[in-house]
Amino acid sequence: MQFLIAEQVALKNHLYNRADHILKEAEAIENHNQTKIINNVMEETLKSIDTAYQNNKEEIEARMFDLALEGIANGRMDYAKDPILPKVIETINRTVDKISKISKEEQDKMVSLTEEQLAGIRNADTRARDEYIHNEPKIDGSLRNNPTVAKVLESWGK
Repeated sequence: MQFLIAEQVALKNHLYNRADHILKEAEAIENHNQTKIINNVMEETLKSIDTAYQNNKEEIEARMFDLALEGIANGRMDYAKDPILPKVIETINRTVDKISKISKEEQDKMVSLTEEQLAGIRNADTRARDEYIHNEPKIDGSLRNNPTVAKVLESWGK
């Protein structure tokens, strides 16, 4: 009887652990998808900074030099008159507006798991299930010597 109780507890733990792993994996993938969106915004912003700088290099460098002199004279520097900051803000706002204009469902779809990601989670769960099923139960010596049990264990996991 102890054996059956122990196996029932092991099965419950196994199912709990599999469910927990699936949820944690899904959450991690959604976080990764969100990070990709943020990285794309940052990449677009950096490209716009590079473009703005390349197109107005001499003017920007002159303004930055003048701002540095002004900052030294005032004893403090800030970004209030930064010539690049408006481009950064404009690019971020444009990207945020683009994302804000799409429906809530489309926004959710951007971070939700793709079929490929879902398939990866399913495959990992299937492997965990199969591993559990194919592992021989922990049976003590007296029960193991029982002819019926011995016969079942011979073909276990095959």
